[in-house]
Amino acid sequence: MLYDFHKLLCVKSPLKIMVYWAKRSFVSEFEKYMQHFDEHLEGENYILVEFAPEPPHHAYSYAVKNDGRLLAVNFSPLKLPN
Repeated sequence: MLYDFHKLLCVKSPLKIMVYWAKRSFVSEFEKYMQHFDEHLEGENYILVEFAPEPPHHAYSYAVKNDGRLLAVNFSPLKLPN
């Protein structure tokens, strides 16, 4: 999962979307991984869509506020339709 997420970090695009299936949440690992990456560009927007074996499923967003390394990354939950 982190290998695929790393590819998303390296591609430069204003919108980055990762859709994945997991038995447990990976959001905290993605947040830590992003803090160790130093090539962020202000204005990049990340969307994570996390499918689990059982509902509820989750979605999260994060907008990069500055270029370079990020001191803190906190994905915000998005409301999904029922």
